Amino acid sequence: MIFISEADATTAGSAGPFTDFMTCYEEVIAPLTLEEDSDYAEAAEQFFENGGAEFVEQFESSLDCASICETPLFYLSVSISEGPPTQDCMTPIMENLDQPIAGGVALFTGIICLMAFCASFGLCCGFSGKKDMMDKDDA
Repeated sequence: MIFISEADATTAGSAGPFTDFMTCYEEVIAPLTLEEDSDYAEAAEQFFENGGAEFVEQFESSLDCASICETPLFYLSVSISEGPPTQDCMTPIMENLDQPIAGGVALFTGIICLMAFCASFGLCCGFSGKKDMMDKDDA
């Protein structure tokens, strides 16, 4: 886990209490030099640099949820004045996939993948072609 001391927050130029996690991250956590020994710190840095935060923010705004697998203590981008999250984002995602069109798309995609799987056997098994003039079996 990443722990920020009061001295670190002061030296990072923090303006005081934060209303959401993203503001805290951008103003305090990101500018600090985190020890690269921690796999957690490296994974967190990659999450924010590669658009993970924007991905979760889209779910938070459109589905009224937070995080993906577990309900966290606070939202990533929603103000803490809104209160704690009531559900994780996996629940409304699964409810939206329960619609018939999603099932049809999944079935169609599955059939295409099965056909491609079966068609690939010819590439893996090899095949015996005609012998050309260079192959001489004059036994």
